[in-house]
Amino acid sequence: MLHHPANLSEFSSLLSQHNFVLVDFFATWCGPCKAVAPEFEALSNQYPGIAFAKVDVDANQETAQTYQVSAMPTFVFFNAGAEIGRIKGANMVHLKTILAAAVSAATADPSEAAASSASGQGNQRTCHSSALVVYIYFYFLFAHFLLQLSDVHLGSGQTNRACFKGRD
Repeated sequence: MLHHPANLSEFSSLLSQHNFVLVDFFATWCGPCKAVAPEFEALSNQYPGIAFAKVDVDANQETAQTYQVSAMPTFVFFNAGAEIGRIKGANMVHLKTILAAAVSAATADPSEAAASSASGQGNQRTCHSSALVVYIYFYFLFAHFLLQLSDVHLGSGQTNRACFKGRD
């Protein structure tokens, strides 16, 4: 389901109500934001175990400032209310890769976790969730390294990965 929090209070409430949340910080004037919007909405229907939200940075400036969003689109992934990853730019391949990893933890079968707890093997869902956080953290570090490497080769002014506020 796709959520549209209108202010920081609604956004905080969304984070507290859902374990996994993926947020698209966008601007109505941003071309790449418009290009990925239909795909983001389709992903929200494809992954019912993850809450998807769209935050218009101009209409909801308080939330955008709180999460230090400076480029659009910016996708921010939350687990249990804490930010665990961020993608700046319309990189849907990267986003889909992270979602594919997250879906197993977000939709783990609770009956399997209960059975493993009863047999003394611990809570498997917690294990999957923790492993997901570690996986996503290192994935983002590696992706950031690759983007920095490409900036060195392309030149810092030629990257066009996102619309930057104040630029045409």
